[in-house]
Amino acid sequence: MPANVEVNSSMLPSNVLAPEADLDEQFALFVKQQNKVFSLILNGAELDRILFKAADVAETMIGGALCCVRLAGHGDEPPRIIATRSVPTGYLEPLNRLRDDDRDFPLSAAAAAEAPQFVEDLAAAAPSSDPAAAFETAPIYDIRAAWAQPMVGEGDAASGALGFFFRDRRAPTRLEMRMIEGLAGLAGFAVEHARNRDALSAADSRFAALADSIPGVVYQRAVSPDGDIRYTYISSAAEELFGVKPDEIVNNSGALFDTYGSEYRKDFRERLIQASKDLSMWDVEATIVGKDGKRKYTHAIARPTRRADGTVVWDGVILDQTRIKEAEFAAAAAEA
Repeated sequence: MPANVEVNSSMLPSNVLAPEADLDEQFALFVKQQNKVFSLILNGAELDRILFKAADVAETMIGGALCCVRLAGHGDEPPRIIATRSVPTGYLEPLNRLRDDDRDFPLSAAAAAEAPQFVEDLAAAAPSSDPAAAFETAPIYDIRAAWAQPMVGEGDAASGALGFFFRDRRAPTRLEMRMIEGLAGLAGFAVEHARNRDALSAADSRFAALADSIPGVVYQRAVSPDGDIRYTYISSAAEELFGVKPDEIVNNSGALFDTYGSEYRKDFRERLIQASKDLSMWDVEATIVGKDGKRKYTHAIARPTRRADGTVVWDGVILDQTRIKEAEFAAAAAEA
């Protein structure tokens, strides 16, 4: 396993000990570049694009570096490399062959040990027996030094590592170590954010499939402390029952309310707000008139939950009672 090199000023050549003003200027530039990566995260960019940008920024800030990101295996996904165009194409193959438990090469060792690995001279640090292919082929591609910083988010293990390769023997300066740590932390956040987003999207898809299989309209409605009423979710069955698309209802709750009869709408808001204050069950029958002019009968049942900010969230279902009501009317008419 390569040594985790502790770097101090006595190890560094004099030309890397820049004046303090220059260091401040470099760090300010780094923060500006780092913000470009953060902007991609906030705008929901694809993970590979974010990590490529992080590696690109690293190359910009660390002179002579050839950069890549190695994502550790996750679930059914194998480890993989995302590299800038500066990394020799042929070297990507041995890098992709690194295993998560390979502790003799900096790029895989950093994530496994959850500690930075700075190897100033790969030739001197190569293991004497069974070295990783990335070690053996480094001289072919004129790779002399390798650094790696683990990407650690809030999870239990590192999600991979940010890697740096150099054509010459090279140890990092203090400023470079700070920049590397910052970029790797941001890349780790990007990985965690993307995986959480994907997990949430998958959960939403499963819930939507379940909701669509239920006979009725599944919905979630929020009533804020100031009386604002909006639908945060409503299943696709809403279009069949009300004649209104779900996204129309989410964007404008009035699109749903307008389908109800005038008697129902007259005091609906007051009754819902009072039920929200009391946290009482919502169990209401109502008549609606769809866009096609057809009269239908509904039965809504919902349970309230009050959040910390005072908003009351209603989780419920609206059932189509039209056939039952029409049968009751027919039976009453026959009896009369």
